[in-house]
Amino acid sequence: MAIHVNPERFHAVASKPLTGSQYLQSKERETLLESGVKTRIEGDIYTKEGVQFDRLSKAALHSETLIKPQAKPDEGQHFVAFRNPDDDKNILVIQLDKETLADLKNAFSKEDFFVREDGIVRLNGTAERYVAGWLKEIVHTRGYGEADGNKDGTIDESEQHALRLGFDHDVVYEHAGEDVTAINTSVGARRYQAYGDTFNARNSTDIITTQALAFERTVYEELNHTIDLDQDKNGAVSLEEGLATYANEDKNVHETLTSAVQNAHRVWIDQDNPTLEPNRLAYRDLSMLEIQTQEEREQTLEYFKIDAKTALKAFEEHALFFKTTLAAMPFEKKEEPLYM
Repeated sequence: MAIHVNPERFHAVASKPLTGSQYLQSKERETLLESGVKTRIEGDIYTKEGVQFDRLSKAALHSETLIKPQAKPDEGQHFVAFRNPDDDKNILVIQLDKETLADLKNAFSKEDFFVREDGIVRLNGTAERYVAGWLKEIVHTRGYGEADGNKDGTIDESEQHALRLGFDHDVVYEHAGEDVTAINTSVGARRYQAYGDTFNARNSTDIITTQALAFERTVYEELNHTIDLDQDKNGAVSLEEGLATYANEDKNVHETLTSAVQNAHRVWIDQDNPTLEPNRLAYRDLSMLEIQTQEEREQTLEYFKIDAKTALKAFEEHALFFKTTLAAMPFEKKEEPLYM
């Protein structure tokens, strides 16, 4: 886990401005602890793509011809139709969880849901643009279409590493001695990085260490999953919404984050035995290393190889210099007596 020292990272959690003394008066410390741990969760992990569909009239919806699937929808599912974001002449008919459909109806105008005679719910207006925008983001931005190499419609384990699900995840916290006082976690500079380059690809993760969210194996299952993640239906899956999947059953995401950081703080104290001052505000970075692509890792390795060669050459040149210098120095040879 990376340990950073750049103070700019701590501005978001600082209870006092990061200038001058960071020492607290006894009353200040008491008030700070009584107010509880302050948590901030910032940034978006996914953002839906824009789709430009005009709202259709009721007459157009009535006359529209769709190919209804012959099989009945699975239990708990309902057929939903909307225009393909890559070809608006093509109407897609997919299965959506009934609960997810109910959430959409609560979020958008009732005019956006046209129930056809065959029972299919035809999306329209804002709701159609919303669902189609997420489908476009999943297929193209997250790379489901590209990652599915054998085109069987399912992302298997050999293909999942190519999905662009990764995000840099920063976690910093403030503490006064052994007490955690504030926490900030945020999405870092990079999003939509290859899943295979994330910490998640080879390790189990928690609310602090994760660099990717859990994902489904098919496009339409992931569409349903994403709509559920986007709790406020604003077209973005925020870090707070994403981390909610790590929340304990009896705690919300902020409480789970606080417990995880407090545990990490206690482990650090027990293992490293740092010198802590109860009345001094200090800051610690738990952020994961930034995600690097394969190309960047190779460049970094090459840099270190070159750097190591340069250092070795410099050492050899200095060694030769001192060896030559010492050999040229006139040392006076003294005859020591055999006996004192």
